[in-house]
This record gives sequence, C-alpha cells and structure tokens, in this order.
Amino acid sequence: MWLDVRRHRLSLPPALPAAAIPVDRLHPGVVVEYFAGLNQNALALRKVDTRERFDDPKRPVWGGHHGYWTSRRWTGYLRVYSTDTYVFSIGAEEGGSVLLDGEELNSGGGSLPITRTLAAGPHTLVIEHGHKGPDDTLRLSWNRHGETSMIPLGPAALFHDPAAFQPHAPPAERKE
Repeated sequence: MWLDVRRHRLSLPPALPAAAIPVDRLHPGVVVEYFAGLNQNALALRKVDTRERFDDPKRPVWGGHHGYWTSRRWTGYLRVYSTDTYVFSIGAEEGGSVLLDGEELNSGGGSLPITRTLAAGPHTLVIEHGHKGPDDTLRLSWNRHGETSMIPLGPAALFHDPAAFQPHAPPAERKE
C-alpha cells in the first residue's frame, strides 16, 4: 500500500491484525500497575484505571501518594472500529515505552508521531512510564491519517478483559 504524505511516498506494512478476543468480553478502562522504582522494581498496586487522561493531577493513579521515583504499566486493548491508517502521538518527559500488538511504537522520552495501519477490532496495548518528579506527564493521542486534530487517548478510552484481571493492593498499615 502506498500513501502520498507531504510529497513523500511512504510505504506502510500491511495492517496489524486485531487480537483474537471477542469484543463483547472487553470492559471499559485499562489495567494499571503501580511500582516502586523507575524500572518496575516492586509491584505496589494493580487496579482498573478509568481516568480520562494518563496525566490527570486531580485524579492520581494512587490517591495520597506523590508518585515520584515510581513507574506504571498500563495493559489492555485499543478498540479500532474500522481498518485504516492511524497516526499516534506519544509524549513523555521521562522514559517510557508504548507497544501495540507487541510492536514497540516508542521508547524513551520526547514526543513523536507514529503511523500504523490497523485492522478493525481490539489491539493489545502496553504503556510503561517512569515517573521521576511532579512535572512528568504521559500523553497519548491518535487520529486517522489525514485528519488534522488529534484525539486524546486516556485510560477511559481503552478496554480490559475482566477475566484476566487480578487486583493487587498493598498490605494494610500495621498499628502498634
């Protein structure tokens, strides 16, 4: 398939196939794991994240915890409603990575647009992000190739399989 993009000819690989999971099994929200350390050192919390944005300061992943020198991993599904070519914009000040159907779209910091052709249906999505300080953010947005405005993708726009989800909470504080 060839697309004309700003006077350049861009060769795109075939569409990434959808995951083999029935769409009716998926529920809104994405599974988030919250770790101590920047490299997923020790799991502290696992829950379903339904916030509108990844970087919502009013609704932190783990309320009451500052989140500095921690890392997060979101796993779930991006539901694509029609086969098409999509542009993803990924931005983070600190290190992170985004995998779509097992293919790494981005690794490291900075902001980068990435184009992929996707088949209709659910696609596996894994996002990892280290969080060193209060000003660090993670932004993910997408649109169909050729459209001008990007649509933010937050946890509420993604899906998870509740049959594969196991919550994890830190042990209760001991009072002595």
